[in-house]
Amino acid sequence: MANQPSDALIWKYIANQCDDAEKIWIESLIKNDTNFSKKYNRIKLYQTSNQTEEHSTQGFDTINFAKLIFQKNNKFELCALELFSYQAKKNPTYKEFLDLLHIDISQIKSIQEIPFLPIDFFKTRIIKTSEWETEKIFLSSGTSQMTRSAHHIKSLNLYHQSILNGLGQTTIPFNETHIIAYLPSYYDNPSSSLLYMVNFLMSQNKKQQHCFIQSEEQLHDYLKNAIEENILLFGVSFALYDFAIKHKNLKNKITIIETGGMKSSGRTLSKTEIFEAISNAFPKANIYSEYGMTEILSQAYTNNQSLYFNQSNTMNVFVNDENSPRDNVKKIGRGRINIIDLCNIDSCAFLQTGDTGEIFEDGRFLIHGRVDIQDIRGCHLLMEEL
Repeated sequence: MANQPSDALIWKYIANQCDDAEKIWIESLIKNDTNFSKKYNRIKLYQTSNQTEEHSTQGFDTINFAKLIFQKNNKFELCALELFSYQAKKNPTYKEFLDLLHIDISQIKSIQEIPFLPIDFFKTRIIKTSEWETEKIFLSSGTSQMTRSAHHIKSLNLYHQSILNGLGQTTIPFNETHIIAYLPSYYDNPSSSLLYMVNFLMSQNKKQQHCFIQSEEQLHDYLKNAIEENILLFGVSFALYDFAIKHKNLKNKITIIETGGMKSSGRTLSKTEIFEAISNAFPKANIYSEYGMTEILSQAYTNNQSLYFNQSNTMNVFVNDENSPRDNVKKIGRGRINIIDLCNIDSCAFLQTGDTGEIFEDGRFLIHGRVDIQDIRGCHLLMEEL
């Protein structure tokens, strides 16, 4: 055999058609050869492009669209309008929502005219565009007694690409690092999209030592004994905050990604309070924040030592009046956060969140908190009509 399998053999392995010897050989290389592992993962991400089944629906090719959106200059507005036209016809819940609002989809000429579906529909409906088999369901945080959002995923490969695409637009060193995760409460939710994302990133580099931290004491001991500086720590906001106020001036020169998650803790702390506490505990660290949620596949990140999130080539953010959720959105100003996520090809890409924030002229945005419960009663009434 050659030193490296051919691309054809890799495709054969992905299709589960290899004999035992070929399978053992390839799996050994995936585990022990970093360059081959990267090549294998790159090919696997695009395995769906070789499928022979028909993926087009009335001229909309989901496979080619998925390739297009990850290009640097993907003409976001044109992509969004094309995706809107597709989902307005083929997503039953979104179509019903638009009909209730008496929206003539042929008259939508700009992305600021697109109606945004209240994100709470993920709690009561299966949000799918067209018909397909579910590969994975991501569930939001919460107890078994709570109604939780459920995001049905058609292709985990698309989520993988979204994860790498989002991080690839930052200066976060996610390759060749020891990844540790401190995500209490998320461990009780094996269907968490955040847990899945961290696990996926760990799987991309098997040569490094990765681990999930279960307690403050374990995190403190890990950092106290850590020799390496190439450590990437994913931490949920409230857990990092609780750890940080108890430990000051740690010497670790690590990278930290604060992942949000305050709403599930039942506490109200500002982003500034959280950031200042983490900075005081880790004065030598590079600190980033990530903005994502169960209902979207894209993520937004801040720059190092910044509170301002950057929009990406697959995810744009808009605002509208908190008290008038049906008004057209704006690209600049304060209000309720609305998201267009081009990666939500198979669910719904146009979502009105429960977050408030502010968007600035340069496109960066802040998250201020949650919409007051009294301000969302209009959305709930609308949901009852559906």
